[in-house]
Amino acid sequence: MRKMIGSCLMLLVGTCLWAQSPPEPPRLLPNDAPAAVGPPIERQIPHFTVEIRSPEQINVGMPLDCEIIVRNRGDRAAESVLVEQEAPPGAQVLQTEPAADVNGTKLRWTLADFGAGTERRLRVRLQVQREMELNTLVAVSVATAAPLKTRVTRPQLTVKQRAPANVLAGNPASIQIEVANVGTGPASKVIVRDQLPPGLHHPHGTDVAMELGTLGAGETRTVTLDVQAVSPGQYVNQVSVTGDGGLTAKNGTEVRVGQAGLLLVQTGPLLRYLNTETVFQLEMTNPGDVPVRQVQLLDALPKEMLFAEASDGGRYDKDAHTVEWRFDALLPGETKRISLKTVPTAPGEMKNRAVAKAAPKLDAKAESNVNVVGVPALTVELSDDADPVGMGETTTLTMRVRNQGTSAHTRVQMLALIPEGWTIVGVEGSTSHRIIGRQLLFAPLAQLEAKAEALYKMQVRADVAGDYKFKVQLQSDQLRLPVSAEESTKVFKD
Repeated sequence: MRKMIGSCLMLLVGTCLWAQSPPEPPRLLPNDAPAAVGPPIERQIPHFTVEIRSPEQINVGMPLDCEIIVRNRGDRAAESVLVEQEAPPGAQVLQTEPAADVNGTKLRWTLADFGAGTERRLRVRLQVQREMELNTLVAVSVATAAPLKTRVTRPQLTVKQRAPANVLAGNPASIQIEVANVGTGPASKVIVRDQLPPGLHHPHGTDVAMELGTLGAGETRTVTLDVQAVSPGQYVNQVSVTGDGGLTAKNGTEVRVGQAGLLLVQTGPLLRYLNTETVFQLEMTNPGDVPVRQVQLLDALPKEMLFAEASDGGRYDKDAHTVEWRFDALLPGETKRISLKTVPTAPGEMKNRAVAKAAPKLDAKAESNVNVVGVPALTVELSDDADPVGMGETTTLTMRVRNQGTSAHTRVQMLALIPEGWTIVGVEGSTSHRIIGRQLLFAPLAQLEAKAEALYKMQVRADVAGDYKFKVQLQSDQLRLPVSAEESTKVFKD
């Protein structure tokens, strides 16, 4: 019988490879970076040979012993080696060592943990009942494995914002938006969007979008949006973030746009007398809906008006002749009522000015006018230098006019009444005169200043004995009723 020829069948196992690109830095343009993969995995395959040994010839009916030698000539062990032999037609399998799985005419051995550089021997005993040439085939299949390692991750986005709770209309404000990837994998094509409410303005409109690119796991990115508060009101600023794979997150924060205001009103008397107490009332009001800070009120007094007293801790500056008040804040709708006492020292029209200031950049002004006048107070004295007077003798009557008030009198006019039995023989005075019947009328004095006086005299002769009364009357523009005086004189007969 011919020597059986063995053959070795090697099974190759392929692996699937992915390429990995390095991550790109964040930018504000779309980013189509490929997905990240691990390095390729390679695995060496053991190298096997097979040899079959059997007698070259044997008689019919005698047992035929075959030996299969499988060798691992590689440098790596095999986890599992499958050896299969097809029994020749007309041959009967009597025995196998080690025992093989028999399926019809097919014998199968499974050899586990086949080390590098080792060999295994398999034995088969056959019996042939007729004359023939035997041919058989031995196949060796090697199972090898390459591990596949892929990490499955899940990105997750969150968004927060820090915006001022209160901002004044007309002022700038900054909104800081913080986007974080709190997941285990990178988030790609991340876009953050701020949908501004009507009270906030940005040059790019009410829907401002910013592209952040790719955020790695655990990475946080903060962007700042500078806006302008434009109209008062209570608003909610909505920000959202999206990414590839349906990633999304939202956040809303309340923003109150307030309106600050400052009003100042000053009231005072329209008319005051000289050297009398004059009180001014000052009212500061915040008509807005947010507090104003660092409130200052300054009243500049006229130089002819003395400072007397101020409420609410007002401080008088002697050099500047001003009164100042300071307050930490003026709440929405709050009014500060302040009083200021002064004393005018000169007559005339006076203007009291005040200005209020507060943060942020608020000011208000107010003023009031007061007419300061003096007190008119005219007096007249009438006296004679001789009393009693003999018939035919003369006496001189002196009329002294005094302005004891604090303001001038204008058109001051003197009138003297002469009783029957007397004759005017001489007149002198501050103005010209004329005699009308029993009256002596002096021309009006244009003005008599405060604390000044005017003097008039008339010399009269007694013509008839008796008791008499001389009378004078004084008038001016400032007197509603004339001021009068009398003097009694007795005339006797020798």
